Amino acid sequence: MDLAKLVFLAVALFPLLYIIYLVRGRSRSDVAVFAGLAVIWVLVYQRFVFGQEYVFHDTLWDHHAPYAILLQWLDSGFSVGWNPFPDGGEPLYLLSNLFLWAELLAFWLLNRLFGLPIHDLLNLYFSYILISFSGFCFLLFGAVFRQRITTFYALVPVLLGGLTIATFGQYVLSPLYLTPLALLSAYLFVRDGAVRYLGWTAFFVAVSANQYLPQYLVLVLAAFFVSVGLVELAAALGAPLVGLRFAMPRWTRSGALELALIAPLTGAALAPALYVHREVHDLVSPTRGGVRISEPGVGHQPPVIVNADRYQYLVHIPRIRPGLATPANLAYHHSPFYIGWLPVLLATGSLLLVRDRVYLTFLLTLVLIMIAALGEPQGFWAYLRDQTHLLYFRHAYPLALALTVLIVLLSGLALDSLPLPAGAKFAVALLTLALCLDGTQGRRHADARWDRPFDLAPFTYPVVRWPYSRRLAEVPIDSEPTITKRAAATHPDDDFVLFRSPSYQQLLRRDLRLVTGGLFVFGERLLPPLPPLDSRSEEIADGRSQTAATRSRDHARLLNGRIPVALRLRPRATNSLLYHANAMDLRGRFVEYSACVESPSARLGVNLLSTPEATAEPVPASGHVRTPVAQVQRLSTLDTYRGTGQWECFGTNFQVGADRPTADFGVAVWAEHKATAYVGRVRVGVLADVDPDSMVPLPGAAVDSRDPSRVRVQAVFPRSGFLVRRENFHPGWAAQLDGVPVTITRWSSAFQAVAVSAGRHTVDFAFRSPYPVLMWLHFVAVIAGYVWFARALVDGVAESPKRREAWGA
Repeated sequence: MDLAKLVFLAVALFPLLYIIYLVRGRSRSDVAVFAGLAVIWVLVYQRFVFGQEYVFHDTLWDHHAPYAILLQWLDSGFSVGWNPFPDGGEPLYLLSNLFLWAELLAFWLLNRLFGLPIHDLLNLYFSYILISFSGFCFLLFGAVFRQRITTFYALVPVLLGGLTIATFGQYVLSPLYLTPLALLSAYLFVRDGAVRYLGWTAFFVAVSANQYLPQYLVLVLAAFFVSVGLVELAAALGAPLVGLRFAMPRWTRSGALELALIAPLTGAALAPALYVHREVHDLVSPTRGGVRISEPGVGHQPPVIVNADRYQYLVHIPRIRPGLATPANLAYHHSPFYIGWLPVLLATGSLLLVRDRVYLTFLLTLVLIMIAALGEPQGFWAYLRDQTHLLYFRHAYPLALALTVLIVLLSGLALDSLPLPAGAKFAVALLTLALCLDGTQGRRHADARWDRPFDLAPFTYPVVRWPYSRRLAEVPIDSEPTITKRAAATHPDDDFVLFRSPSYQQLLRRDLRLVTGGLFVFGERLLPPLPPLDSRSEEIADGRSQTAATRSRDHARLLNGRIPVALRLRPRATNSLLYHANAMDLRGRFVEYSACVESPSARLGVNLLSTPEATAEPVPASGHVRTPVAQVQRLSTLDTYRGTGQWECFGTNFQVGADRPTADFGVAVWAEHKATAYVGRVRVGVLADVDPDSMVPLPGAAVDSRDPSRVRVQAVFPRSGFLVRRENFHPGWAAQLDGVPVTITRWSSAFQAVAVSAGRHTVDFAFRSPYPVLMWLHFVAVIAGYVWFARALVDGVAESPKRREAWGA
């Protein structure tokens, strides 16, 4: 066991322990019990805490990577600026919804004293997040339950049940990390009628807005307040309800002043999220089918929901696969979390044991969340998904975290109501502890595929952009380039890309030549926009069926409403599809032509084709034409479909002859062995300002950058033209040519170009954004808000000793 890591974790948790000490009436015994349970947790999960297990489901290249990159850049003195590696370059803060900013930056500052490597620091960071989340639940339980022993009983399944294992497996704590504190402030507002607590509820929502899918927390709070209203309505109609009444809000001068002071903290906490919203509202989301963030879309990946049969996982930890010898964690199950049969039994029994207002409020909250989380994405769930934008309700499974906490809370209310002596309830808490420890033993706490640390390559500004696709590699999401420090042009249909520049998305679909190769090239000319004869992209009918496909979430069947053509391939034989395009006048135009291919297993050869003459035989309506290769010419070099079982897209562009008003296009596919291939999404579009053949490398160019937001390029230019930088255009970039400010022009609607004359020149690029200032403002506001809220809890306990005695605190 590494003593330095243990000291680090203890120092990080000290503020939480001190807050618990104050809120619990300066009770040393309460802090000792909580700390003792935390120590048990560390011992149970020591392989993860102390670095024998590092990463977990989808996190080697995904959820660990953004944290590690941010920490690496902070350690190197970078501002939170430009990320040049994936997707044509983009501001790093577009990934900010994956960060718990205040906690992460506090950890980074603390690590300046300890100097831990990134993988150890991140393991300790996640350990802190899990223990502190349990601490937040402890504060909530202390406000709701009447008896101290019930508060500790409820903490046990939250801290030591399968909740820990599942959150290691799936990244669900980020959107709901602040749920206990938000529910606590909302509950205190209902209980005490103090409007300041309503302000703190808004504050926690503002903090969570910078995290992953903040709508989940809003949904939980909405369910709570609706439940309060329903319970009070039932009481007003004569229902025999006992217990806590809703306290009418008390508007006092001091309360109004406190709200006025909470408001700027809330605004500062929300500022980065608002700025990012402005940045991304016009971007497209491949995950949602290539539509803009503000538009409804389906996308390629169906949402992950919480089926009713998954609730067996509350009392049973399944295996990942039946053949595994060792029981596995919940990482692959997107389910409610294991807490053991005793809390579930008590929660079920509460339906007969409890009838007061507090219980019914949380019961109805649980029911409303289950309505949103269960079943296929229809009804209420579909409405929420379609009406929310930006970071939309992509999945329902994170709600399982709130569901599990609410079930534990109901079980505690049941235990509170049982006419048992304190010793018997203490025995129930010990039995729950024993069952949780027994149920979680023998499970790996991290992904079984990884038992080693990962390393980040040292920062080197990328000089080449490589074609890269999740379809072609065993890597989830597209942050692999940020680990290897290799710039990448990802797949146009990569359904793990949260958002992307629309112009970059179009370039990916046109031709990889436009987005790959040297990041800095010389372009002699930028073509002026051509007359708008018919510049829209056209989907070409496949020649066999122009019937729109039925609505389906199966991407293999739904390709922009067209049914893909199935080709039966014989070994070493070529099948060609010929498409006839006559809706656009293409004479003299630069044209993009692309098609997508999918095969269940085979590796295929793919070529895009064009007939040499405009008088090619049209495609019969009865079916597609199998055309000999000799009748067509290749438009692109040979591409290889790698047998991934997923759709891969190929594209090229060329100039149509001035005497050809129409053109025929083809797709040739062949295989070494017998196979089936599907061809779909065949597109033809006119390029307005792209002339890839005018671009030439700059062999003598020297690129100097130790900061991704400041880049210097020195090169000898053969003649007057443009230095083209194949990174996404952003208004935050400014350039200087030999020390004189110059204008950055959009190239191909996506990238950057600076006009240069012949000879040797130095071009400096600098990226500036208010986001780093907003991030530090957020950091200060959140830490101050946490401290102030803790003080408000302490003051609330001191102000209401009778209520504290009746309801716990």
